[in-house]
Amino acid sequence: IIKLRNINDKNIFVDDIKMRGVPSSIPIAAAITATSLSQMLMFYNMKNNELVYGDTDSITTLKMINKFFISSTQIGKMKLEYKIREGIYISPKFYGLKCDNGDIIIKSKGIAKGKVKYDDLEKLYNGEDLIIKTTSFRKNFNEAKLTICETTYTIKANIRDIPENI
Repeated sequence: IIKLRNINDKNIFVDDIKMRGVPSSIPIAAAITATSLSQMLMFYNMKNNELVYGDTDSITTLKMINKFFISSTQIGKMKLEYKIREGIYISPKFYGLKCDNGDIIIKSKGIAKGKVKYDDLEKLYNGEDLIIKTTSFRKNFNEAKLTICETTYTIKANIRDIPENI
């Protein structure tokens, strides 16, 4: 832990700065996550509705789920966010969607928003590597410095056998 910081050319001890925040509890977070997963398993295993993608708090299925489970206001029910026309799922938290209303949604965890386009996901899906330049932050705890720099990432396409009927 860094004890001393240089703010506006004044040495200020961390202890002198009032720290704010919400105390967190790993056991409570684990319990919430486990409960969420047990609730999501019902949707993961629905008969006659193939699961395309699932995460902690979301699912993508081939068909619409029963309206009984959908509400944008009721706690414990699913919120219908998108009606999808087409989607490319590269890996968890890295995918693109073309919606019925014309919107294109890109999720690319770890890469700055707007750097990945739907065409890039198509190239990855078809076996081409993707090279992206993005801004990243480098931390140097010994010198209490944060450096902003341009970083080039190469995302390797994962070639695999994909069934023709999907």
